[in-house]
Amino acid sequence: DLDFEDDVFDTVILDEVLLDATSPARVLGEAIRVLRPSGRLLIVEHRTRDRIAEATDAIRHLAQQEHLRIGSFRRSADNKGEYLVAEAISDQEQMARRPA
Repeated sequence: DLDFEDDVFDTVILDEVLLDATSPARVLGEAIRVLRPSGRLLIVEHRTRDRIAEATDAIRHLAQQEHLRIGSFRRSADNKGEYLVAEAISDQEQMARRPA
């Protein structure tokens, strides 16, 4: 658990942590909890080229579960693989309906 009150940050960045976590849904849930309504969540993941589609699908699935709207996916490559950056915006109306 993050040691912050609810709804305190305009932007939260998860840099190469979400998909390697034991419980990605819990990590995402905590990020959303501290994110202000309509705040921005940036998810950065580095994967080999053959796993980038899997990472994209996993982020989409988690975002749907947590009522996040993915604004964009950007990809860039280096000599070790590809970076995937997902920018999500919390859906204020859906967040209000989220169970406590």
